Order: sequence, then C-alpha cells, then structure tokens
Amino acid sequence: MTITPKQRILATFQGERLSNVPMGVRIDLWYNYNLAHDTLPEKYRGCSKLEILKDLGVGFQYRFGRLLKEEYSGVEVIEEVEDSTTITKFVTPVGTIQRKVVLNPYEGALVGYETEKLFKTREDYPAIKYLIENTVPSTNPDQYAKAREEIGEDGVMKSLITM
Repeated sequence: MTITPKQRILATFQGERLSNVPMGVRIDLWYNYNLAHDTLPEKYRGCSKLEILKDLGVGFQYRFGRLLKEEYSGVEVIEEVEDSTTITKFVTPVGTIQRKVVLNPYEGALVGYETEKLFKTREDYPAIKYLIENTVPSTNPDQYAKAREEIGEDGVMKSLITM
C-alpha cells in the first residue's frame, strides 16, 4: 500500500517508525527570496509555491495562507505604513502601545522584523494585559476549505496568525 506524503508526515507526528524520513519541505523562504531577486528557475517563473511543491512531488507544511486572524474587542487598531515599515498602535481604555515591523524586500515580501516591541516599560503592562484579554481569534472557513482542497494528500496545514 502506498502512503501519501500527508499520511507519512502525520505518522511521524504520532511517533510511528517509518521506512523513510518524510519530506516536510519549507519552501517559503527560498521562494520569497528568489521571487524578490527575480532569480526563480525558469521552469518555476509564474508558479505559486504550492505548484512548485506539487511539481517536486514532496510533502510539505502549507504555510502560505492566512487562515486565522486576531480580532479585538474594545481596542482601536491604527495601522500606518511608511515605505517598508508598518506601525501598529493598539489604543485600549488603559493605555496605548505600539510596535513597528519592517519588511525586508531582499528576503521576500513576507519576511518582517519587529524593530519596536509592544512592551517597552512596565507602564505598558496594563495595556498589554487588556489587549491579550480582549483578543479573539477568528477563522475564514472558505479560505480554510480552499486550502484544504488544494493541499489534498500532499501535505499538512500550518496556519499563520495575523494581527
């Protein structure tokens, strides 16, 4: 009986011993870098990450979609974008906190570095506590179903959370 890449990955997660180590390729960093530098191999120009993985016939973690997101109750979220920097302010009844994330175009459009953290001084604790207590994860069932269909038996999902 042939075992699919998804079954092989899940069996490994469950501690089963297999004859071969499963491939769980993480292509996003390679893809983002090469896409940003216009150095994707000719064969894969215009292809999505998922199309490349399926062409290679390897198992993978689907980590390309935003299947979950965070919503806030009683928090005003103000987002400003300046060039490659995104400044996000969280205005709560007990204080305002902010963070900055800089995207590095040389590493791909999705690779960001947090250059200013939410927590800076102990005065930030009440606002951070309020933010955490009033954060509600939500899903996008249609996007989840589409991703699940695209993946099939070739891999497993790993959702990224957006704030």
